[in-house]
Amino acid sequence: MNLFAAALLLVAFTCLDAWLIPSPGLRLALLAAAVTVIAERVADPRAALGCATLAFAFGNGFLQHHTGTLAWSTPIDYPFTLALAGGAALGLSLGQARLAWRRHRRLRPFRALLSETAAGGDGHASRSHQDGAGPDRQDLSVRP
Repeated sequence: MNLFAAALLLVAFTCLDAWLIPSPGLRLALLAAAVTVIAERVADPRAALGCATLAFAFGNGFLQHHTGTLAWSTPIDYPFTLALAGGAALGLSLGQARLAWRRHRRLRPFRALLSETAAGGDGHASRSHQDGAGPDRQDLSVRP
C-alpha cells in the first residue's frame, strides 16, 4: 500500500465518518484511529506522515468545519494533532515490529541450518576425516 491508496482510504473513511457519526470529537478520534491502522499496514514513515497530513486536512476542513475551510481552533485541533502524530508513531512502530517478526520467522530455518553446520551437526566433514580422507581430498559419496 502506498500513499495514493492510503489517501483513497482516508477519503472514503472521511465520507463515511461524516455521514454516520454526528459528534465532531468522535469523528476526529475515529480518523486518528484510521491513520494508526493505515500507518501500521504501510510501515513506511513517509507514507504515514503524508497520511497524517491528509487526515488533518480532511478532519479540520470537512469533519469539523463542514465547508472545507481550514481554521485552527485550539481546544479541538491541538488534541487532534497529537492524536494523529501519536497514531502515526504507534502504527509505524507496530508495522516495523510486524515486518521484523516476519523476517525473523522467514530466516528461522536458515539460522537453524547455520547453527547446525557450525556445531558440526551435519556429519559430512567429520566422517570424511574419520574415513581417512584428508582435508585436501573431497568425499563425494552420498549419505542420507
